[in-house]
Parts: sequence; structure tokens; C-alpha cells
Amino acid sequence: MTALRRAMALALVLLPLPSATWLVRNVGETGWSTELVFVASCLLAAVFTWVAVRLWQLVLVAVAALYTYVITGPLVTGVLLHSPWVYVRSVVREAERRGFSDGAWLIWSLLVLPAAFPVICILAAWLCIAVRRTQVARAI
Repeated sequence: MTALRRAMALALVLLPLPSATWLVRNVGETGWSTELVFVASCLLAAVFTWVAVRLWQLVLVAVAALYTYVITGPLVTGVLLHSPWVYVRSVVREAERRGFSDGAWLIWSLLVLPAAFPVICILAAWLCIAVRRTQVARAI
């Protein structure tokens, strides 16, 4: 249980890394505050999860569910329900056209993040239930 918890905390540290580098390079630009909130909330949830602060499971589920809704929600309802493979091919082509510096950011923000947060949300909910069952079993 501890290994999965720490793996999820590590994932929450790694997911906002491109946003953190963008924050450092583009201080004060449009969208800066939104990226700052994203990075700060992911890092705070990662610290809560790693240290196992009381109710860390709920913080993890809340952050994962929020960003699943914010990042993945519009993508699923607007694009992926209609033509998922066309979307993936067009993102990969555009990333190839832009090159390594801008293309990697495009792949990360349009393919990796929308896929990662639902997975983290499902694992966090499962982990929340498993931890609660363990606590109840110990109390008996």
C-alpha cells in the first residue's frame, strides 16, 4: 500500500514539471496564475500523499478529480467521443512539425495529461477504499 501511495505522489510531482518550467520562463504572461495553481495543487497533494497526512486520500482524490474534470473533461466531450484517432494523429503530426522544443510540450499537454489524471483519479479512489477497509479491519 505504501509503495502505491508513494508512486502516486511521485506521479503528482512529475506531471506538473513542464508547467513549472513554463512558469519559470514566462513570469507574468497570460495564463501564468492558472499554471501556478495547477503546479501548487499537484505538489501540495503529492506532499500530503507522500507524508500520509490525515485524510491524504481525500486530498489526492479531490485534486485528481478536479484536474480530470478541468483537463480531460472538455477534451473527451469535444473531441474524443467523435474522432479519437484523428485527434491523436493530428497532435502527433503537429508536434512533429513544431520540433522537439514545442512539440514535446504539445504531446505532454494534449495527450499525456488528459490520460494521466483519470488514471490517477481511479487509482486514488481505489486506494481510498483499500485504506479505509484496512483501518476498519484493524479496528475489529
